[in-house]
Amino acid sequence: MAHGARLPFVTVVVGLLLVSCAVACGGDGDPSTSGGSASPVPAQADGGARVLLLDAATGTPRWEVDAPTGWVTTPVVTGETVHLEGTDDCRSPDAEAVSFALDAGSGARRWEAPTTNRCGFGQVVALAADGGVVTVDPAAAEPLALIGRDPTSGAVRWRTAVAEPGSPIVAASTLLVAADPVQGTAGVTAVDLGTGERRWATDALGPSGLTGGDGLLVSLLGPSDAGTWLVSAVDASSGVVRWATPVEYHERVTDPAVGSGVVVVSMSNGVPAGAAVEPEAGSPQGDADTQPSLRTTVVALDAVTGLERWRHVRTTSSGSDEEELLAPPAVAVGGDVAYEVVGGQLVASEATTGEERWRVAVDVDPAAVPVVRADGAGVYVVERGSLRAYAAVDGTRVWSVALDAPGWRVRVGLGGGAVVVAELGDYEEPEGG
Repeated sequence: MAHGARLPFVTVVVGLLLVSCAVACGGDGDPSTSGGSASPVPAQADGGARVLLLDAATGTPRWEVDAPTGWVTTPVVTGETVHLEGTDDCRSPDAEAVSFALDAGSGARRWEAPTTNRCGFGQVVALAADGGVVTVDPAAAEPLALIGRDPTSGAVRWRTAVAEPGSPIVAASTLLVAADPVQGTAGVTAVDLGTGERRWATDALGPSGLTGGDGLLVSLLGPSDAGTWLVSAVDASSGVVRWATPVEYHERVTDPAVGSGVVVVSMSNGVPAGAAVEPEAGSPQGDADTQPSLRTTVVALDAVTGLERWRHVRTTSSGSDEEELLAPPAVAVGGDVAYEVVGGQLVASEATTGEERWRVAVDVDPAAVPVVRADGAGVYVVERGSLRAYAAVDGTRVWSVALDAPGWRVRVGLGGGAVVVAELGDYEEPEGG
């Protein structure tokens, strides 16, 4: 997700959730009634999101099912379960929403339970990790409540009251609840996924770009009056600040990618149409004299010290005639490789040094940050009309699977040797699209 004053993307605003108590719950094993009296969203025959699970090595489809809702979150694979949340109405946070789990082997529905509707109203994440699944009780009076569920059965494990409404996320196997800067609050609180107890809190993190990996939690703070973003990192287990590194201000910034000992941040500034800036050699996008250009900066910081390891600064033609639609590069880290999608190219570099390994042309929409996911074997890119896998070693296209939805309506999750794809179905969109 991109950040900045001129973003053409939805701005993330996450409500403050301060943990006031943690109550262990035995749960009665019935996820449709545990943690609230609201009924699950009923399964629908038509219009549901299309969810399919592919073999990560070959792209072979294992199963395909329709979700009970048209709008869904990014799939999260936990052991033998695929977890999503969804709704049919993104216009109101009071609309019904459901958390549901699919069997990773067959796609069969394992359980579903009511939750709060976060479509378009805050951080949108399927909440799952090795410690279980977390949902929000939609029936609770103030304060609201987080509910920890067994990922296989959906049974309630614990219930934790929270002070204000909002949306938790999971990063680096840590359940986090982030403050809302619009309300003048700051900081992030970590909650134990197994028990629901408060673990630690820090003001060194915020909701923008909140992500994690390799035992580290990272967020973007700013921009400051000095004209910089602050990349802040804390230890995921203790909340102790490891480092905070300023980076120069850019109009658009994507969420960092964390892994292989680095934190990679992608930023961009648009250049007006007709600017006499030569595109990078090999860019397939066309004539920079007639199309606006995109100045991009990708910076890799050392995960231990926060010091800069390397940076790539590029200027490429966008292929678009509207400056405000220019998007920063998508970045991902998998194995020992850092990936960037910029100027119609997928570029793979050594994660620790930034030395380029290979590059291939990809057919992505220059007006949006494409969906890119990576693991040790390779990288998966949502292109126009397809999901394609490229080998980490040399960029060879390993497989391609046709998609019906445009890239902005596609969600991709990885885990357990599988790639899980969700293509959004029919749902009521908020005003303004």
